[in-house]
Amino acid sequence: MKKSTLQLLLLILFISGSMNIYAQDYEVEFAIIDEGFKPESILVENISQGTSLTLAGTDILHLVEITGVEEVKKPEEVLSLYPNPMNDHVMVEFYHQQAGQVSLRVMDLLGKVIIEKSEFQSEGLLSYQIKNISSGSYMINVVSTGSHSEQSQTLSAICISQSSTNKQARINFVSHQMMNKSAENIEKSVDDIITMQYNEGETIKFTANLVGETAIEEFVVEDHTLIEFYFENLVFDIQDHIYHTKVYGEQRWMTDNLSATMYKDSTEIPTLDSDYDWTTATTPAHVWRNFDEETAREQNLGALYNWFAVETQNICPMGWHVPTDEEFEEFVFYMAANGYNYDGSIYEGNDIDVAGSKIGKALAEKQNWRTPEYGEAWAIGKDMELNNSSGFNGIGADGRYMQTGEFYWDYYLCNWWTSTASETEYSWTYFMYTESTGLFKTYYFKEGGYSVRCIQND
Repeated sequence: MKKSTLQLLLLILFISGSMNIYAQDYEVEFAIIDEGFKPESILVENISQGTSLTLAGTDILHLVEITGVEEVKKPEEVLSLYPNPMNDHVMVEFYHQQAGQVSLRVMDLLGKVIIEKSEFQSEGLLSYQIKNISSGSYMINVVSTGSHSEQSQTLSAICISQSSTNKQARINFVSHQMMNKSAENIEKSVDDIITMQYNEGETIKFTANLVGETAIEEFVVEDHTLIEFYFENLVFDIQDHIYHTKVYGEQRWMTDNLSATMYKDSTEIPTLDSDYDWTTATTPAHVWRNFDEETAREQNLGALYNWFAVETQNICPMGWHVPTDEEFEEFVFYMAANGYNYDGSIYEGNDIDVAGSKIGKALAEKQNWRTPEYGEAWAIGKDMELNNSSGFNGIGADGRYMQTGEFYWDYYLCNWWTSTASETEYSWTYFMYTESTGLFKTYYFKEGGYSVRCIQND
């Protein structure tokens, strides 16, 4: 009777002074809807408390309710346990402030040591796993001493085990992560587990970031949760290449050139490198400019396709297609009528040549264009800091001649296919070049190699 009373008294005293008693622990993971990967980063904001933290998209967030907390502790003053109560194991996480000895001890409430582990560790965030602790309440005690300091730091927390194990207790070292002192944060690796104070019923705002775009979700988290984000201005192909998109009038366009090397059904689009094979092909093919895929991807040039690949209507992501000539005309007329002419004029007529004649600078990217030796003052390749007011990111990706298989001059021209054939041998395209001020409609041999932009299905 006396032993039980003493245990209860020790438990009450310890809980009243403890910094970290987890009443609940909700695990939150992150993904992108219908895609096989995660955001780059997540800003997590507890709207109710006014607190926030930033995670890598691969991190796992634990929302924990901590009772008995009288003040907010610095990260290096916190001993984190999860899950708590534990079954098979509990993870122990804490900051070791300077290189030196670390001692981790599990004791029952009478002070009897169940298991302990002592070793040298360098500075950083340390994670340990404690396994096979039989049912009961325990004190987890961590003492860390710097190799150049006589002072030690002691952290303690209560752990409740619900395990019925009869196996031998174990303490396993899991990971060490360096602390980024300038940011007072941790340099996190894949699948880090991060804790955040959370009380039942509070609203959490999650802001995901991916290639400069954001997606937002707000939740009152009530259980373990997978939060899936939808990025309205991004689209992904079958190979998980990411493309930015933007709405122009009633159309949503990719603002990056297509770089897919597979059809949307996962079969490969053939590559034809030799000049002879390219010039004589009458079947689908793609190629990288100057046979340099690395540079093409680094500069976002996209791949070059012959029209036979376009004709399949199978090269754009699901829900997207190569625009028809009519759809491209609609885009050009919209740009001319909505303030994208270089001189600020408005054109609302129906002549496609006039409509496209002044919109080149608004469509062209601010870089990756050859500087022209001649041309008008508002040529695409001049004063490129004035380019791209539309955000369309037209880039000098060039092309491949059908007659010789050779490539155009670097960064001189961009030419986009339509899915509309002009005659038996030709298809309609829209092109601009470094000396030009506009985007122009013409037709080219189907064997040529040009860029592709995709447009969303209605």
